[in-house]
Amino acid sequence: MEQRKRFHWFDLRRWSFAARLTLVMSLLIFITLAGTLFITIGIVQSSLTHQIGENFRVQSENLSGLVGVFFREKVTQFQVLIGSDTIRDALVDRNSSYTGSEAQIQAKIQALNETWQTAAADEPVVVRTLSTDETVNPVGHILADFLVKFPEYNEVFVTDRYGATVAATGRLSDYYHADEAWWQAAWNDGQGAVYISEPQFDESAGVDALLLALPIYEHDGEVVGVLRTTLDVGNLFAVISNLEIGQTGHAVLFNSAGEILYDSSAEAGEEGSAELPAELRQTFLSPTPGFRIAEDVDGDTSIFGYSPVHSFEEEKFEEPASEAERDQAGAIQDSAANQVIAAVNNLGWATVVRQETYEAFNSVDQVVQASVIVGVVAMILAGLIALFVAQTLTRPLVRLGAAAEKIGQGMLDTPLPPAGDDEIGRLSHSFRSMVSELRNLFDSLEQRVASRTQRLEIIAHLSEHLNAILNLDDLLAEVVNQVRDSFGYYHAHIYLLDNQGEKLVMAEGTGLAGAEMKAKGHVIRLDAPTSLVARAARTGEIVRVDNVRQAKDWLPNPLLPNTYSEMAVPIILEGQVVGVLDVQQDRVAGLDEGDENLLHSLANQVAVEIRNARQFAEVQASLKEAREIQQRYIESAWDRSKVTRKNVGRVRFSLGESTTLDEGIIAEAQQQAWRYKKPALVALGDQQDHHALVAPILLRNVVIGDLQLHEIDPRREWTESEIALISAVIDQVAQAAETLRLLDETQERASREQLVSQISSKMRRAPDMDSLLKVAVTELSRVLNPARTFVHMDLQEGQKSDEMKHETSGGNGLEQPLESDMITG
Repeated sequence: MEQRKRFHWFDLRRWSFAARLTLVMSLLIFITLAGTLFITIGIVQSSLTHQIGENFRVQSENLSGLVGVFFREKVTQFQVLIGSDTIRDALVDRNSSYTGSEAQIQAKIQALNETWQTAAADEPVVVRTLSTDETVNPVGHILADFLVKFPEYNEVFVTDRYGATVAATGRLSDYYHADEAWWQAAWNDGQGAVYISEPQFDESAGVDALLLALPIYEHDGEVVGVLRTTLDVGNLFAVISNLEIGQTGHAVLFNSAGEILYDSSAEAGEEGSAELPAELRQTFLSPTPGFRIAEDVDGDTSIFGYSPVHSFEEEKFEEPASEAERDQAGAIQDSAANQVIAAVNNLGWATVVRQETYEAFNSVDQVVQASVIVGVVAMILAGLIALFVAQTLTRPLVRLGAAAEKIGQGMLDTPLPPAGDDEIGRLSHSFRSMVSELRNLFDSLEQRVASRTQRLEIIAHLSEHLNAILNLDDLLAEVVNQVRDSFGYYHAHIYLLDNQGEKLVMAEGTGLAGAEMKAKGHVIRLDAPTSLVARAARTGEIVRVDNVRQAKDWLPNPLLPNTYSEMAVPIILEGQVVGVLDVQQDRVAGLDEGDENLLHSLANQVAVEIRNARQFAEVQASLKEAREIQQRYIESAWDRSKVTRKNVGRVRFSLGESTTLDEGIIAEAQQQAWRYKKPALVALGDQQDHHALVAPILLRNVVIGDLQLHEIDPRREWTESEIALISAVIDQVAQAAETLRLLDETQERASREQLVSQISSKMRRAPDMDSLLKVAVTELSRVLNPARTFVHMDLQEGQKSDEMKHETSGGNGLEQPLESDMITG
């Protein structure tokens, strides 16, 4: 009770309509504002997020462009060397100085390489290669001057087309370089290519550097040597490190495998991006710039802008069309520059700009907070407005509700509030109309209830009446006639599905039309396209047509010209359609849902009654057949000749033999007994002066004898107990006689089997054919006692045998042998 009182205010059913209307309006306004606010915040948040992401993408693209500019500057610097005629001529001279085969040249260079590795600094080959004196090694002089101008290069050296060092700015570990990967990549089987390695820390120089190798071309485009240098990438990393984005933003450079080449935050002693998931790193290597918001392995969310490293657009170098153009060194330099740019673009590096989301989206959070505050204020104002509007709208409704309450108590004459032109006024007008309809409804309700009750009583009475009908024809006739007469239908008939399940046979119908159709054996195929009855049987559902004249699958019947509406109700038994109950009406829309429910219930009952009638007919037929078989058996068993033959001297019994009855009287009494089939007092003789009580002896309705009580006083009245006693004695005599007959048959069969067995045993012991025939003749004569017994055996045609004959004569069983002759058959 206390808990119910505690939640009293939460029961909306106890609230006034004004309160509930206020609540509904407030909820609608709140939901609308909240939804609008939520959508607006989502759109603004998505827009700002996209703008911030695009900003990070642009910054990563700019950073990528700066990396490309870095390499472009180096290309420009290298054009001084790869475009130098001095270096090119020196390489041409060196390449032409070799003699012998390729193998011999390689052997000489290998020998110089071994000398180089162990040679002192003053050895001629060392001095000649490392000299910067223009008169001794003009190429070395150019390389040394290049290092002075561009100190970010740690070393520079040039090899000829065989990989041998031509000039170097410092002592190299090897003289021969054709077996190294960078040289083979730059040589590229004589086609030339730019090689750029990944940055690595150079311990000797104490800086991060990368290897850069470029081919040197002759004027005709032939590769004559390779230029290699070690480039300090400190300036490149400085460009990346100088990018500042708030407190948590920094830039990262990744290689093509997703490994970090440089992380500015790691250089500053922060955690950096070393622990980013591999899947996220692969996203950064996409060829298309973009941005992504993701978490690192620690669960911290950041926004990442990424872009592939690229240089300027590649400038296409066309093959010179003439010797004059082929001599232009600028074309060679541009071609080398294009190769460097293409190499940069193919590195697969990516620049990533990263910042923690809480800092990157700080402006978004501020916008969201401001939007929420504005939305809450708007909701409060909307709630106050909803309260005012609800109270204004509900005042007329309260008055209308009071009037409705009185009307609900039965006071239908209660005055209603005046109706205006607004919605509440129209409601009052509608309510007034409803009261009028209620008056009319109350007046007609009794009649409708009485009509429905009458229909239900008819169905109940009809079902009870059908239960007592076991003949199928009578059952169907009663159904259609009762349906038509009880419910006032124009026509009704029943179709039953044949045993093949292909046709619907008209089993019974009302009136002359039904009798004529039944007499003609009217049938409808189950697959008939124009038949409402066939459609109902196929679908197992009720088919109702309000106007059959407009139905495409209605088949008109000339015997029923006034049919306008029709309903076909399937008769379903255990899920199978066994027939269709079809009713017709002589007016449009003459059948409604009430008829549909009524006939559906009746069809279910008819289905059960049809099954019962069929089962009863089957049982009756089986019982009749069994009785006929039994009667034929008893008649055969009690055949007169058999009874007479077996019961000679035992057929007739009587007491008091002093007065001998005439055989005619006995025979006449027997006829009377067989005629009446029950105990009866009869008058016998020519003068009808001899009276006897006769009764047939019946065994399963078959007469096998009779009982005669002669010289009975005709004035004596026989009581029911005496008649019952006589009937009981007769029944016992019949049963005992049948038992004795069966016993005699059994004994006879056993004797016959024993005799056959004895004769067969003697015949099997016969040593020859003659003895066999003797035994057969002798035994048959002894058992059957005929006048003569004759056995004759003859072989088939084409065989030679003796014709054996044995004969006995007389009833004494003595054998009279005949002569035996040899004959040819």
